[in-house]
Amino acid sequence: SPPGGDGRGLADLAPVDLIGSGMREQTAALAATHGIAGYGKALAHLDALTTAYVADTFHRLGWSPAAGGTFDADALATDLGIVASQRRLLRRFLEMLEEDGVLRSSAGNWQVLRELPTPDLRALAEGARRHQSAAYELTLASRCGEQLLKVLKGEVEPPSWPAVVPRDRVPPVPRPR
Repeated sequence: SPPGGDGRGLADLAPVDLIGSGMREQTAALAATHGIAGYGKALAHLDALTTAYVADTFHRLGWSPAAGGTFDADALATDLGIVASQRRLLRRFLEMLEEDGVLRSSAGNWQVLRELPTPDLRALAEGARRHQSAAYELTLASRCGEQLLKVLKGEVEPPSWPAVVPRDRVPPVPRPR
């Protein structure tokens, strides 16, 4: 009998494989009920949309690096007029482009592996609208993405969490202008 004193021993417990299969069935049912599979697809769209806003911002700043070129992040920030308080954000944007195979960090510099994509923000936003399971996240990404250039230039403060619309009043994903 276990220390709990309820009279049941290990032999009275359900077999592990039975517990596991029951959990799999319940997990699948809950995932279907709450649209979890759709949420995974929505996250892929969210990733593509946020990277597209980064690429679009670089293009609007006048930066279109050629494949094979190299650059220093601090020199790039200076050349593009990015304020000192947003240099860490610039580095994160460069890392995002590295994750997508556009750039590679090497010995303190960056190498351009392929041309910076020219995204179709309207098409990406339309695709994102099909994923209502992540409407909140996609709306936030679109609102912030539209302001990236101004944030990097120090013209506006980055959006803050208190300014985010409550979940019960999430508007549809806006169309890029």
